[in-house]
Amino acid sequence: MQRDSVRGLVGDTSFWIAAFDPKDQFHKTAARFLEIIPSKVILMPWPIMYEVLRTRTVKNAQMVAGFNRIIRRPKVHKVDDASYRIECLENTLANASRRPISLVDMIVRAVLMDKKYTISQLLTFNPADFVDVCKDRNVRIWPELSR
Repeated sequence: MQRDSVRGLVGDTSFWIAAFDPKDQFHKTAARFLEIIPSKVILMPWPIMYEVLRTRTVKNAQMVAGFNRIIRRPKVHKVDDASYRIECLENTLANASRRPISLVDMIVRAVLMDKKYTISQLLTFNPADFVDVCKDRNVRIWPELSR
């Protein structure tokens, strides 16, 4: 393992929104996982924070406060996406007609593939965009949703 490697889990936007939005259909499931989050190392790609803290979310003080508590924890490693941006942008544009995956999800996929990270788990309610990468890197997807 490289000296600068980090072990942890990644949550995509769908998980974080569900965790803090009581109106979200997956809120109860995500909120249960939040109970064990304090013991976990979390890798938080910057684009996830941009997407979670969008206009609709920042108008909800309770959601902002909850997410703020998470990202301020010492076990949260904010992942700089600079080294992934150009390739992910090109992949997003090139594959949009065949397999439309958002630029943010492309960045998450790149983090999942990066060997400097050992990621045990991906928290998502949108597994289809990540299942291939998770299989290749032996990353468990939580929760397991019926497909």
